[in-house]
Amino acid sequence: MIKKIVDRDGNTVEKNESYREQVISSQTAYVVVSTMQSVVDGGTGFRVRKVGFSAPAAGKTGTTDNYSDSWFIGFTPQYSAGIWVGFDQPRRIFRGATGGKVAAPIWGRLMKRISGSNRSTFPIPPGVISKEICVQTGLLATERCPTKKEMFFIAGSEPTDSCRLHMLRIKERAGFENLDQEILKNYFRKIK
Repeated sequence: MIKKIVDRDGNTVEKNESYREQVISSQTAYVVVSTMQSVVDGGTGFRVRKVGFSAPAAGKTGTTDNYSDSWFIGFTPQYSAGIWVGFDQPRRIFRGATGGKVAAPIWGRLMKRISGSNRSTFPIPPGVISKEICVQTGLLATERCPTKKEMFFIAGSEPTDSCRLHMLRIKERAGFENLDQEILKNYFRKIK
């Protein structure tokens, strides 16, 4: 941000006063940040990690329909930066030139160089909780859920129901006739 502009004689030509206003709660901000971290840690921005940048980070990729622009906007607890790749006059960079493929690795290399060994994390504010969620259903994971993910919620907004999809596994070869009929009755009663 430009704080002020002075002329060659040292006179202030323009001065900007900084103004801050909090527009969302720290809890909402953290939940959004944790969602954006998943872009870097396995989403479309995963190439940030492929180039060796391992510090906590969050971001968003972007690509125009005809691949004439690709970008990655990201941030760490200390820094924020955006990388845009394209031409002055719009034309295709190359087919498949997505933000994740082209801009994210550049951002990752830049941040690796800027942040060095700094491993500061995004602080979790009071009122935010984490729950293990079944990736397939979005409900609370059970021991039988094959794919689970830790997710953050504003306290009181977290799911309260457990995954029912993975409650009871019946092996095909065992067949229903080998299962205790009482277990089956209770299982189907819970689903209703």
